[in-house]
Amino acid sequence: MEKNRLVIDVIKVVVKIIPKSETNLINELNQYKTCMFNQAPEVLSSAYCWIPFLNILNTHIPDIKEDWQIKIREILENNEVK
Repeated sequence: MEKNRLVIDVIKVVVKIIPKSETNLINELNQYKTCMFNQAPEVLSSAYCWIPFLNILNTHIPDIKEDWQIKIREILENNEVK
């Protein structure tokens, strides 16, 4: 995970990949994104914001099996924000 990536930017990309049927995951990510609206960029790129985001993903995606889950993993591992 590259230090200068803002977690809020990654959430925006990840939410677009998640199937609409995964409503709990989408809702939780959107709620988390909303609560960060007034955070400074250095906070948004720190572990303070990244760890809860990753915990949400790990809770809802314990096993990476489907294509959309693999795409999310690639985004996180390859430091891609498209």
